[in-house]
Amino acid sequence: MDKTTLIIGISKHFETVLEEAGAVGKGLHAKIDSVEHVLPDYVVKSLRKLATIRNKQVHSSHGKWDEEDVLSEALRLAGHVACIDIKGEIERLALNQERMTPRASLFESEPEPAKLTDELIATYLASLYAGISAEDLDAAVDAANTRAMAAFMTCSDDWDGLQHIAMMTDDEEECLILVAQSIQAGADIEASVSIIRQRLENGRLDEKVLLAKCLAA
Repeated sequence: MDKTTLIIGISKHFETVLEEAGAVGKGLHAKIDSVEHVLPDYVVKSLRKLATIRNKQVHSSHGKWDEEDVLSEALRLAGHVACIDIKGEIERLALNQERMTPRASLFESEPEPAKLTDELIATYLASLYAGISAEDLDAAVDAANTRAMAAFMTCSDDWDGLQHIAMMTDDEEECLILVAQSIQAGADIEASVSIIRQRLENGRLDEKVLLAKCLAA
């Protein structure tokens, strides 16, 4: 057997052994890289020596090494490798790392609860008047102005009656709709949202219920 065939056969044997144990990579050096963390240093050193001899022989065809010495070392090395449960060591190491790795769900900070911001309220109010016709809006303005003036309230702008009644009514849903209609009629959005805020502060609107509606809109 010529030297090239010998060293290729030896190298191929250890590649197969390592691959069956879970090593990956192209060539013996690469496979050693993937499992050297579970191999004794002397085994890694001997495997790399064989891989280097193999590469030099294949690429230059005149490597300076003694066949008997290399074959003898390969046989001893094969005996050592056979006594090592490489696959088991890899699996045990992976299991230990998994146990030591904190579960993300236990260490992640809890998400901040949603807050009832003015922007959220304004967006919800916009959803209430989206699609109201001009005729329906005019009718709502007239009805609100009539109720407001009956309560001796002044209505200078189209939306005044809507906002007056919104502040008076005890019906939460009616309040929200009236404020939404007042915005559609031209009322300032910030001032309109402040009506909702006032009712929230004095307990005439349920913040949790309103937040749920805003988030669902």
